[in-house]
Amino acid sequence: MANRVSEIMYEFHWTYGPLVNSEHISEMSELYSNHYGLWSRTGRNPGKPIRLPPSQIKNWLTPDSRVVWATALGSMIGYAIAIHTQLPEQGNVAWITQFVVHKDHRQVDVGKRLLF
Repeated sequence: MANRVSEIMYEFHWTYGPLVNSEHISEMSELYSNHYGLWSRTGRNPGKPIRLPPSQIKNWLTPDSRVVWATALGSMIGYAIAIHTQLPEQGNVAWITQFVVHKDHRQVDVGKRLLF
C-alpha cells in the first residue's frame, strides 16, 4: 500500500459532534482500536491494541465539539475530535481530544490536513 498511497484521492468532511451518526462512531471506534497503538509491557493489556468503545467516543461528542474525518476508497482512514470554545480576552481555542490516522495512510499529510 505504501507505494500506491500517493495515488489515492482523499476526501475530508466535518460536522458538529452531536450530529455524528452511530455508523461513523462505530467506524471511529474500529479505526482507533486497530491503528492507535499498543499497550506497553506495564499497561493493562501488554502488547495488545488499545481499544476505544463507541460509547466512549459518543461521550466526547459534546455540543461544543467538532469532528473532521478523512476517507479513501470508501473507508474512514483518519479522524480528529476537537472542542472549540471562546475564552474572554483570549479568543477561540481548539483542543484536540482524539486524533488517529490509519497506519497505511501516514506520512502523506492526511493528519496535517485533518488538523487544519
